[in-house]
Amino acid sequence: MFAIYDALVYQDPRPPASVVPELAVAMTSPDARVWTMKLRPNVRFTDGAPYDADAVKFNWDRHADPVNSSPWAATLKTLSYQVVDPLTIQITLNKASSQFPRVISRQLAYVASPGAISTAGSDQAYNSSRPVGAGPFTLSTWTRDTQAVLVRNPGYWNAPRPYVDALVLKVVTDDTQRSGLMKSGGADLALTGNALTAQDMTSNKALGLVLSISPAITTYGFGMNQSRPPFNDKNLRRAMELAVDLDLYNKVVNNNLLDSPHQMFPSNYPYADPSLTFPGPDLVQAQKLVDAAVAQNANADIQFTYIYVSGTATADAAAQRCRNRSNG
Repeated sequence: MFAIYDALVYQDPRPPASVVPELAVAMTSPDARVWTMKLRPNVRFTDGAPYDADAVKFNWDRHADPVNSSPWAATLKTLSYQVVDPLTIQITLNKASSQFPRVISRQLAYVASPGAISTAGSDQAYNSSRPVGAGPFTLSTWTRDTQAVLVRNPGYWNAPRPYVDALVLKVVTDDTQRSGLMKSGGADLALTGNALTAQDMTSNKALGLVLSISPAITTYGFGMNQSRPPFNDKNLRRAMELAVDLDLYNKVVNNNLLDSPHQMFPSNYPYADPSLTFPGPDLVQAQKLVDAAVAQNANADIQFTYIYVSGTATADAAAQRCRNRSNG
């Protein structure tokens, strides 16, 4: 997305995980409720159209339109916006939020040429032809589920970037094949959230592959369905929390390549608070909570279903250890 469209703002995961201006050179507010977004001047889409406030509004209007089923429509219901001048948009939130620029970076940062979208006539036609942005690359060819070839945009505003002439983005969904492709020299870079795959790629030092770990920008966790048994019982949710050793999980499943989540936010986030940490594992207390719940339920066993996304070594390893634990 960044290669084709660039971004209004983006999130730098390095401490203090700040929001960096890009095509929006400034986002300011006197009260964290009314925000003024200033756009970079003299930027054009690759079809020659100006990258301006009207273009941003056009794209956000499409997100807000229920017909398009955008995942960010709910966010746009919490605010209003208007074009002040060709390079200025004023945004008013329903409630004050000092982190609103971060919302933009995660949800509303990519802007396409309104003319290209209108000419295409439909989302499918637009995506299948030539998406038009103001990014460092343009789409040359695309074969669904196989690869996309992007070539350098000679008119990119942030010259002399980009420093390469082309990008070939290959779709390889299988972890083993992805690792093999890197080892054989069939790829120069692989992005993965799978710690075991990353470690496997770099296991042979003779290949010279380098593992680069990006600081976290979010925390993942287990979701428990509170609308029905057994996890409508907060004591059983508490028991689950106390039964999981997050450090051991990270060691066994991820080989300690990732951070163990000991608080709600990653430690590099500006609002991380080391004094507000999750409770450590306590199997004795967890067992007491389970025993009490079983006794209240006529000594019936507690049963639940664990659903995970199969196909990655990390997810499969985690699920296997859950099965082994429950069988034990």
